[in-house]
Amino acid sequence: MEEWPISLRTVVDMMLNSEFPQAVVWGPEYTTIHNDAFLPILGAKPGATGRPFADIWSEAWERIGPIARAAYEGKPTFIKDYPLVINRNGRSEQAYFTFSYSPVRAGDGAVLGMIDTVVETTARVRDSLALAQSEQRLRAFVTASSEVVYRVGPDWSRMHQVQRRGFLTDTAEPKTDWMERYIPPDDRDLVRRAIDQAIGAKSRFEI
Repeated sequence: MEEWPISLRTVVDMMLNSEFPQAVVWGPEYTTIHNDAFLPILGAKPGATGRPFADIWSEAWERIGPIARAAYEGKPTFIKDYPLVINRNGRSEQAYFTFSYSPVRAGDGAVLGMIDTVVETTARVRDSLALAQSEQRLRAFVTASSEVVYRVGPDWSRMHQVQRRGFLTDTAEPKTDWMERYIPPDDRDLVRRAIDQAIGAKSRFEI
């Protein structure tokens, strides 16, 4: 290490003392040095220190390679929830990362490498996607006339379920606008608000 350039020694020292997952990528071969916090990102991949970054992430290099090359051209990048298919545990998996590639410069301003700071967001993104899909299906259930048809009581005080059909689990929009057919114009805003509240609370709605 005593033979390393001062810029490399400095950035590696900062990286090794960081709690964020980080890797320093150095020189034209993209030689990699990472801290312990980076290990969960690597999973069961072979040891990465001293290996080219392009080899470590060969399965995703087509996507991240241009971003790394941009950093080597002096252009920092920050990307949130970036989707990548990676192989770190003996199989391909869809993962998501928020990361930045930042150029590391010599004293004369020349770019000698980059530092990769990364946080995996796979669990949060999957939860968010699952919630959105669930809400979409719930909205389809309470609005599609091919699932449930409602009739308003004579005093307009409540709605009665009069017909039930099969669930359309992949339906995002109703096939017909049952509200236009069955609900008086003056009451439609009230019904829509009740449906939206039911979706938000994950419950049934009543008028």
